[in-house]
Amino acid sequence: MNYKSKTLEELAKKGNAISSKCALVGMDGFVDRIMSAVDERTGQGENFTAITKIKEFGKRITAAAGKSTNIELFPRMEKLGGNGPILANALLEAGLKVNYLGALGNPSIHTVFKKFAARTDAVSLCEPGLTDAVEFKDGKIMFGNTTSLDQITYSRIIEVMGEGSFFDAVSRADAIALVNWTMIPNMTSILVSILEKVLPNLGPREGRLFFFDLSDPEKRSEGDIKTVLSTLTRFRSYGKVILGLNLKEAEH
Repeated sequence: MNYKSKTLEELAKKGNAISSKCALVGMDGFVDRIMSAVDERTGQGENFTAITKIKEFGKRITAAAGKSTNIELFPRMEKLGGNGPILANALLEAGLKVNYLGALGNPSIHTVFKKFAARTDAVSLCEPGLTDAVEFKDGKIMFGNTTSLDQITYSRIIEVMGEGSFFDAVSRADAIALVNWTMIPNMTSILVSILEKVLPNLGPREGRLFFFDLSDPEKRSEGDIKTVLSTLTRFRSYGKVILGLNLKEAEH
């Protein structure tokens, strides 16, 4: 099945219905710095040849074992990143009204998120994470700094929004999409708080949809993964639940 074509067909059929829907999306936010790894430099600026394959990059690193090495990363661009903002932008393009809650800058919105924040009536909880994405012809390797995301907690949400405003945002949302669990250490406890403190106090909403995506959970423990999956099943009492999955081939 061609999922891209099928999705576009469904969006075209339901365009009018979609425009009346509202989504609450969160909770990450990253400033993505796109880099090239320099293989051989012949002059200043962009006068260099880049390492084009991930395997070549890996060989350069493993050759330094027991010694050391220097690999220059040349900056190409800086842009909005994070699973939440990227998903929110896609929903905006599909015609939904979107409210965003996440890590877009504190005390002020980071430059790369200015337009996005205005379009989504965004509430920012903390500084965004940082990702240095080294791009190759056969993929990319992302080096992330997620320290700021430790500040994303249920109590921080209530501190910034106020309990009434957060309850109202959840109540009005036809779809609630909370993504990038892997990078947000307190996400499971936030989900539990929503289940125990928010949803039981809201009236029923017909057709409510919950979307979750763990992102790449390779670095999280088996126990953490089992706990969050068990937590996600509890949302079925309040609406339809969808778990997004990403393809990542296991090593053989």
